[in-house]
Amino acid sequence: MNIDLNSVNEQELSRVPGLDQSKARQIIEFRNRVGTFKTFDDLKKIPGLPQGILDVLQKAGATVGRKPAA
Repeated sequence: MNIDLNSVNEQELSRVPGLDQSKARQIIEFRNRVGTFKTFDDLKKIPGLPQGILDVLQKAGATVGRKPAA
């Protein structure tokens, strides 16, 4: 499953196994407020987002602007 975190919507993101809708909403709301993610590490700037969610996204093949998660 490849997901570009700069273009995915909340519903699509919440389909990632291990990612609930509240975390998907948190990621999308942050992106809408701050702008697109430049690197995968930008997700670490989201207040309260646990490292485990970053791991889930990496395992799901999430990308940032089509660049694979590092």
